[in-house]
Amino acid sequence: FFRRSHCCMMATIANLNLALAVVLPIGGLAGYVKKGSKPSLIAGASVGMAYGCASALSKSRVKAGHGLGFATSLVLALVGYKRWVKTKKAMPAGLLTFLGLLGSATNLSKFW
Repeated sequence: FFRRSHCCMMATIANLNLALAVVLPIGGLAGYVKKGSKPSLIAGASVGMAYGCASALSKSRVKAGHGLGFATSLVLALVGYKRWVKTKKAMPAGLLTFLGLLGSATNLSKFW
């Protein structure tokens, strides 16, 4: 049916990376405020910066942006899944796993 142009798809992936670059630091800050978790704050900021770089590179049509987005998403998915299995809680571990899988799939589709 409908086909997206290559340019439109690249912008969509860059926008996903940008959205994750904004959402994950907010989540880390929420974990710090709610539970006093410095690791959540540091991880949220670090992963957010990585997604921000991936977004900027993707918008510049640099293939490494998709590679960075994929690697960051894969780590996010694996860490989220490990925490999900340990805690059996969907928030935040299940959500991190879902976002990591979503980011992995979309970035990998353009990296390969």
